[in-house]
Amino acid sequence: MIRQFLKYFKVPFIIILVLTVLYLGVRLVSKPSSHLNFDYYESTNDDRVYGDQRVFDGGNQMTEEDEAWLEEYINEAEKKTTLDIVVFTLEESLVNFAPYDNAKSNDVTIDKKVMLVADSVWENYGFGYDCAQVRDGSTDTGDGVILVDNTYREFNGKIYTWMGTTGKAEEMYSSDMIDRALDSFYYKIPDEDLKKSDFEKYSKEYREACKAFVDHIVEDVKEIQYKQNYKFSLFKNSGFAIFCSVIFMIIYYFKHKGESKGKNTVKNTTYLENGKPIFDVKEDRFIRKTVTKRYDPPNKSSSSGGGGGGGHHISGGGGSHGGGGHSR
Repeated sequence: MIRQFLKYFKVPFIIILVLTVLYLGVRLVSKPSSHLNFDYYESTNDDRVYGDQRVFDGGNQMTEEDEAWLEEYINEAEKKTTLDIVVFTLEESLVNFAPYDNAKSNDVTIDKKVMLVADSVWENYGFGYDCAQVRDGSTDTGDGVILVDNTYREFNGKIYTWMGTTGKAEEMYSSDMIDRALDSFYYKIPDEDLKKSDFEKYSKEYREACKAFVDHIVEDVKEIQYKQNYKFSLFKNSGFAIFCSVIFMIIYYFKHKGESKGKNTVKNTTYLENGKPIFDVKEDRFIRKTVTKRYDPPNKSSSSGGGGGGGHHISGGGGSHGGGGHSR
Protein backbone atom coordinates (compact mmCIF):
# COMPACT_ATOMS: atom_id res chain seq x y z
CA MET A 1 0.00 0.00 0.00
CA ILE A 2 2.83 2.39 0.81
CA ARG A 3 4.40 1.67 -2.59
CA GLN A 4 1.12 2.50 -4.31
CA PHE A 5 0.87 5.66 -2.24
CA LEU A 6 4.37 6.75 -3.21
CA LYS A 7 3.75 5.78 -6.83
CA TYR A 8 1.04 8.42 -7.18
CA PHE A 9 2.42 11.04 -4.81
CA LYS A 10 6.18 10.72 -5.03
CA VAL A 11 6.80 13.96 -6.95
CA PRO A 12 4.17 16.06 -5.09
CA PHE A 13 5.49 14.70 -1.81
CA ILE A 14 9.06 15.76 -2.65
CA ILE A 15 7.87 19.21 -3.74
CA ILE A 16 5.84 19.67 -0.57
CA LEU A 17 8.78 18.49 1.53
CA VAL A 18 11.13 21.00 -0.12
CA LEU A 19 8.59 23.83 0.24
CA THR A 20 8.09 22.95 3.88
CA VAL A 21 11.82 23.08 4.60
CA LEU A 22 12.16 26.42 2.77
CA TYR A 23 9.09 27.83 4.48
CA LEU A 24 10.28 26.88 7.95
CA GLY A 25 13.82 28.05 7.17
CA VAL A 26 12.68 31.48 6.04
CA ARG A 27 10.34 31.87 8.99
CA LEU A 28 13.14 30.99 11.42
CA VAL A 29 16.00 32.87 9.77
CA SER A 30 14.42 36.00 8.26
CA LYS A 31 12.85 38.12 10.94
CA PRO A 32 10.87 41.18 9.88
CA SER A 33 13.02 44.34 9.97
CA SER A 34 11.42 46.93 12.20
CA HIS A 35 13.92 49.47 10.83
CA LEU A 36 12.28 49.27 7.39
CA ASN A 37 8.83 49.82 8.81
CA PHE A 38 7.12 52.72 7.01
CA ASP A 39 3.94 52.76 9.09
CA TYR A 40 3.06 56.28 10.19
CA TYR A 41 4.29 57.68 13.48
CA GLU A 42 4.90 61.22 14.65
CA SER A 43 8.48 62.32 14.02
CA THR A 44 10.57 62.22 17.18
CA ASN A 45 13.43 64.42 15.93
CA ASP A 46 13.70 67.61 17.97
CA ASP A 47 17.26 68.38 16.86
CA ARG A 48 16.66 69.82 13.41
CA VAL A 49 18.45 73.17 13.22
CA TYR A 50 15.73 74.76 11.10
CA GLY A 51 12.72 73.03 12.62
CA ASP A 52 10.03 72.13 10.08
CA GLN A 53 11.73 73.79 7.10
CA ARG A 54 12.47 71.38 4.26
CA VAL A 55 12.89 73.70 1.27
CA PHE A 56 16.11 75.71 1.04
CA ASP A 57 16.06 77.68 -2.21
CA GLY A 58 19.47 79.30 -2.16
CA GLY A 59 19.54 79.16 -5.96
CA ASN A 60 16.39 81.33 -6.24
CA GLN A 61 14.48 78.89 -8.42
CA MET A 62 11.05 79.60 -6.92
CA THR A 63 8.95 82.45 -5.59
CA GLU A 64 8.22 82.56 -1.88
CA GLU A 65 4.64 81.45 -2.60
CA ASP A 66 5.83 78.36 -4.47
CA GLU A 67 8.33 77.57 -1.74
CA ALA A 68 5.58 77.74 0.87
CA TRP A 69 3.34 75.51 -1.28
CA LEU A 70 6.13 72.95 -1.66
CA GLU A 71 6.83 73.02 2.09
CA GLU A 72 3.24 72.10 2.83
CA TYR A 73 3.22 69.41 0.17
CA ILE A 74 6.38 67.83 1.56
CA ASN A 75 4.93 67.94 5.06
CA GLU A 76 2.05 65.72 3.93
CA ALA A 77 4.37 63.42 1.99
CA GLU A 78 6.52 62.84 5.05
CA LYS A 79 3.52 61.48 6.93
CA LYS A 80 3.09 58.87 4.19
CA THR A 81 6.74 57.87 4.10
CA THR A 82 8.13 58.51 7.60
CA LEU A 83 11.14 60.08 5.86
CA ASP A 84 12.49 63.60 5.97
CA ILE A 85 12.32 64.95 2.41
CA VAL A 86 14.56 67.95 1.75
CA VAL A 87 14.94 70.13 -1.37
CA PHE A 88 18.13 72.20 -1.46
CA THR A 89 19.05 74.49 -4.38
CA LEU A 90 22.12 76.64 -4.96
CA GLU A 91 23.76 78.48 -7.84
CA GLU A 92 27.49 78.69 -7.31
CA SER A 93 30.65 76.94 -8.40
CA LEU A 94 31.60 74.02 -6.18
CA VAL A 95 35.11 73.58 -7.53
CA ASN A 96 36.66 74.67 -4.24
CA PHE A 97 33.87 73.40 -1.98
CA ALA A 98 35.44 71.57 0.98
CA PRO A 99 33.06 71.08 3.94
CA TYR A 100 35.16 68.57 5.91
CA ASP A 101 38.36 68.97 7.90
CA ASN A 102 39.72 65.79 6.35
CA ALA A 103 41.24 66.88 3.03
CA LYS A 104 40.80 63.37 1.58
CA SER A 105 37.03 63.54 2.18
CA ASN A 106 36.82 66.67 0.03
CA ASP A 107 38.93 65.22 -2.80
CA VAL A 108 36.22 64.19 -5.26
CA THR A 109 35.51 64.89 -8.92
CA ILE A 110 33.35 67.87 -9.85
CA ASP A 111 30.25 65.71 -10.41
CA LYS A 112 30.48 64.50 -6.79
CA LYS A 113 30.74 67.95 -5.22
CA VAL A 114 26.95 68.06 -4.93
CA MET A 115 27.24 64.82 -2.95
CA LEU A 116 29.41 66.66 -0.43
CA VAL A 117 26.72 69.34 -0.19
CA ALA A 118 24.02 66.74 0.42
CA ASP A 119 26.02 64.91 3.10
CA SER A 120 27.12 68.02 4.98
CA VAL A 121 23.67 69.65 4.89
CA TRP A 122 22.03 66.46 6.18
CA GLU A 123 24.46 66.04 9.03
CA ASN A 124 24.89 69.67 10.06
CA TYR A 125 21.20 70.57 9.83
CA GLY A 126 20.19 67.56 11.92
CA PHE A 127 17.79 65.94 9.46
CA GLY A 128 16.22 62.52 9.96
CA TYR A 129 12.57 61.61 10.51
CA ASP A 130 13.35 59.27 13.38
CA CYS A 131 16.19 61.38 14.83
CA ALA A 132 19.22 63.37 13.75
CA GLN A 133 21.78 61.06 12.21
CA VAL A 134 24.26 59.47 14.58
CA ARG A 135 27.53 59.53 12.66
CA ASP A 136 28.68 56.03 13.52
CA GLY A 137 28.83 54.69 9.97
CA SER A 138 25.58 52.72 10.35
CA THR A 139 22.20 53.11 8.62
CA ASP A 140 20.26 52.98 11.89
CA THR A 141 19.44 56.69 12.13
CA GLY A 142 18.67 59.81 10.11
CA ASP A 143 15.88 58.44 7.89
CA GLY A 144 15.28 60.54 4.80
CA VAL A 145 16.24 61.79 1.34
CA ILE A 146 17.64 65.08 0.04
CA LEU A 147 17.56 66.56 -3.45
CA VAL A 148 20.42 68.98 -4.16
CA ASP A 149 20.26 70.92 -7.43
CA ASN A 150 23.12 73.29 -8.24
CA THR A 151 22.03 75.34 -11.26
CA TYR A 152 25.48 76.89 -11.76
CA ARG A 153 27.20 75.66 -14.92
CA GLU A 154 30.64 74.46 -13.96
CA PHE A 155 33.79 74.84 -16.09
CA ASN A 156 32.68 71.88 -18.21
CA GLY A 157 29.32 73.50 -18.96
CA LYS A 158 27.27 71.07 -16.86
CA ILE A 159 24.74 71.49 -14.06
CA TYR A 160 24.87 68.78 -11.39
CA THR A 161 22.10 67.29 -9.26
CA TRP A 162 22.34 64.77 -6.42
CA MET A 163 19.85 62.64 -4.53
CA GLY A 164 21.16 61.63 -1.11
CA THR A 165 19.71 58.82 1.01
CA THR A 166 20.23 58.19 4.73
CA GLY A 167 18.98 55.68 7.31
CA LYS A 168 16.31 53.29 6.09
CA ALA A 169 16.14 55.27 2.83
CA GLU A 170 19.72 54.23 2.13
CA GLU A 171 18.81 50.58 2.72
CA MET A 172 15.73 50.92 0.55
CA TYR A 173 17.16 52.69 -2.51
CA SER A 174 19.21 50.87 -5.12
CA SER A 175 21.15 52.78 -7.78
CA ASP A 176 18.43 52.10 -10.36
CA MET A 177 15.73 53.43 -8.05
CA ILE A 178 17.75 56.59 -7.43
CA ASP A 179 18.16 57.11 -11.18
CA ARG A 180 14.41 56.82 -11.72
CA ALA A 181 13.68 59.28 -8.90
CA LEU A 182 16.08 61.81 -10.42
CA ASP A 183 14.55 61.22 -13.85
CA SER A 184 11.15 62.19 -12.47
CA PHE A 185 12.69 65.54 -11.45
CA TYR A 186 14.63 66.08 -14.68
CA TYR A 187 11.66 65.37 -16.93
CA LYS A 188 9.85 68.38 -15.47
CA ILE A 189 12.67 70.92 -15.12
CA PRO A 190 11.86 74.13 -17.09
CA ASP A 191 14.19 75.64 -19.67
CA GLU A 192 16.77 78.09 -18.29
CA ASP A 193 15.71 80.82 -20.72
CA LEU A 194 12.22 80.84 -19.20
CA LYS A 195 13.69 82.01 -15.90
CA LYS A 196 14.79 85.27 -17.55
CA SER A 197 11.66 85.88 -19.60
CA ASP A 198 8.93 84.74 -17.17
CA PHE A 199 10.19 83.95 -13.68
CA GLU A 200 6.75 83.23 -12.20
CA LYS A 201 6.02 80.60 -14.83
CA TYR A 202 9.52 79.21 -14.40
CA SER A 203 8.97 79.04 -10.65
CA LYS A 204 5.71 77.12 -11.05
CA GLU A 205 7.32 74.61 -13.40
CA TYR A 206 10.34 74.16 -11.14
CA ARG A 207 8.00 73.63 -8.19
CA GLU A 208 6.18 70.96 -10.22
CA ALA A 209 9.51 69.26 -10.94
CA CYS A 210 10.21 69.12 -7.21
CA LYS A 211 6.67 67.84 -6.63
CA ALA A 212 7.25 65.05 -9.17
CA PHE A 213 10.35 64.03 -7.23
CA VAL A 214 8.43 64.00 -3.93
CA ASP A 215 5.61 61.99 -5.53
CA HIS A 216 8.13 59.47 -6.75
CA ILE A 217 9.48 59.00 -3.22
CA VAL A 218 5.94 58.41 -1.93
CA GLU A 219 5.26 55.84 -4.65
CA ASP A 220 8.55 54.06 -3.95
CA VAL A 221 7.62 53.68 -0.30
CA LYS A 222 4.16 52.38 -1.23
CA GLU A 223 5.76 49.79 -3.48
CA ILE A 224 8.13 48.65 -0.75
CA GLN A 225 5.20 48.34 1.67
CA TYR A 226 3.23 46.32 -0.88
CA LYS A 227 6.13 43.94 -1.46
CA GLN A 228 6.63 43.44 2.27
CA ASN A 229 2.92 42.72 2.81
CA TYR A 230 2.80 40.42 -0.23
CA LYS A 231 5.83 38.50 0.98
CA PHE A 232 4.21 37.95 4.37
CA SER A 233 0.93 36.92 2.74
CA LEU A 234 2.75 34.55 0.40
CA PHE A 235 4.47 32.72 3.24
CA LYS A 236 1.24 32.62 5.23
CA ASN A 237 -0.73 31.16 2.32
CA SER A 238 2.09 28.77 1.43
CA GLY A 239 2.01 27.36 4.93
CA PHE A 240 -1.75 26.81 4.67
CA ALA A 241 -1.39 25.15 1.26
CA ILE A 242 1.31 22.80 2.56
CA PHE A 243 -0.86 21.89 5.54
CA CYS A 244 -3.89 21.10 3.31
CA SER A 245 -1.75 19.02 0.93
CA VAL A 246 -0.39 16.90 3.77
CA ILE A 247 -3.90 16.35 5.20
CA PHE A 248 -5.16 15.28 1.76
CA MET A 249 -2.32 12.77 1.39
CA ILE A 250 -2.98 11.31 4.84
CA ILE A 251 -6.71 10.93 4.08
CA TYR A 252 -5.93 9.24 0.77
CA TYR A 253 -3.56 6.83 2.47
CA PHE A 254 -6.01 5.66 5.15
CA LYS A 255 -8.93 5.52 2.70
CA HIS A 256 -7.12 3.09 0.41
CA LYS A 257 -5.17 1.24 3.07
CA GLY A 258 -7.65 -1.64 3.34
CA GLU A 259 -8.16 -2.19 -0.37
CA SER A 260 -6.86 -5.37 -1.97
CA LYS A 261 -3.85 -5.34 -4.17
CA GLY A 262 -5.96 -6.18 -7.20
CA LYS A 263 -8.54 -8.57 -8.56
CA ASN A 264 -7.56 -11.88 -10.22
CA THR A 265 -8.97 -11.71 -13.76
CA VAL A 266 -7.20 -14.83 -15.09
CA LYS A 267 -8.99 -18.21 -14.80
CA ASN A 268 -7.70 -21.72 -15.48
CA THR A 269 -9.48 -21.78 -18.85
CA THR A 270 -8.57 -18.28 -19.96
CA TYR A 271 -6.01 -19.44 -22.53
CA LEU A 272 -7.76 -22.75 -23.47
CA GLU A 273 -10.25 -23.52 -26.22
CA ASN A 274 -11.53 -27.10 -26.66
CA GLY A 275 -8.72 -28.19 -24.37
CA LYS A 276 -5.99 -26.60 -26.53
CA PRO A 277 -3.92 -23.53 -25.63
CA ILE A 278 -4.52 -20.35 -27.64
CA PHE A 279 -2.52 -17.08 -27.75
CA ASP A 280 -3.34 -14.03 -29.80
CA VAL A 281 -0.21 -12.80 -31.52
CA LYS A 282 -0.03 -9.04 -32.04
CA GLU A 283 2.85 -7.20 -33.67
CA ASP A 284 3.77 -3.70 -34.84
CA ARG A 285 5.10 -3.28 -38.34
CA PHE A 286 7.22 -0.29 -39.40
CA ILE A 287 5.55 1.42 -42.36
CA ARG A 288 7.35 4.74 -42.96
CA LYS A 289 9.49 7.33 -41.26
CA THR A 290 8.74 11.07 -41.35
CA VAL A 291 11.08 13.64 -39.82
CA THR A 292 10.11 17.30 -39.45
CA LYS A 293 12.84 19.82 -38.69
CA ARG A 294 12.04 23.17 -37.09
CA TYR A 295 14.41 25.91 -36.03
CA ASP A 296 13.80 27.23 -32.53
CA PRO A 297 15.77 30.43 -32.01
CA PRO A 298 17.32 30.78 -28.56
CA ASN A 299 15.32 32.73 -26.06
CA LYS A 300 16.62 36.18 -25.21
CA SER A 301 16.77 36.90 -21.55
CA SER A 302 17.75 39.89 -19.51
CA SER A 303 18.19 40.42 -15.84
CA SER A 304 18.38 43.44 -13.63
CA GLY A 305 19.69 43.63 -10.15
CA GLY A 306 18.79 45.83 -7.30
CA GLY A 307 19.16 46.01 -3.61
CA GLY A 308 19.45 48.59 -0.93
CA GLY A 309 22.38 50.91 -0.52
CA GLY A 310 22.89 52.46 -3.96
CA GLY A 311 25.94 54.76 -3.90
CA HIS A 312 26.88 53.84 -0.33
CA HIS A 313 29.73 55.86 1.19
CA ILE A 314 30.89 57.25 4.53
CA SER A 315 31.08 61.04 4.63
CA GLY A 316 33.98 63.06 6.02
CA GLY A 317 31.78 63.61 9.06
CA GLY A 318 31.42 59.87 9.71
CA GLY A 319 27.82 59.46 8.53
CA SER A 320 26.62 56.64 6.28
CA HIS A 321 24.88 57.81 3.10
CA GLY A 322 23.76 56.52 -0.26
CA GLY A 323 22.87 58.40 -3.40
CA GLY A 324 23.39 59.12 -7.05
CA GLY A 325 23.63 62.04 -9.43
CA HIS A 326 22.48 63.41 -12.78
CA SER A 327 23.72 66.27 -14.92
CA ARG A 328 22.24 68.49 -17.61
